[in-house]
Amino acid sequence: MINDSEFCIRYMDMPCAVKAFVVEDNGFYNIFVNSRLNFEQNMKSIRHELSHIKNGDFFICSGIDFIEKIRHGMS
Repeated sequence: MINDSEFCIRYMDMPCAVKAFVVEDNGFYNIFVNSRLNFEQNMKSIRHELSHIKNGDFFICSGIDFIEKIRHGMS
């Protein structure tokens, strides 16, 4: 489980191809969400980034492409 005190959601303008990303800093997580996208997409993106935190993806010694395939349910 993730506590609200462990992360912060920050909205910023990004290219439309970038939906969101998360950065870990000593156990605290900043989730950056694209402010140009609609509410529904942003909620989906936040849930996706939270899944990275919940599943400890920052500590997996695999490339980001592999981790994204796992999170999106692809083989």
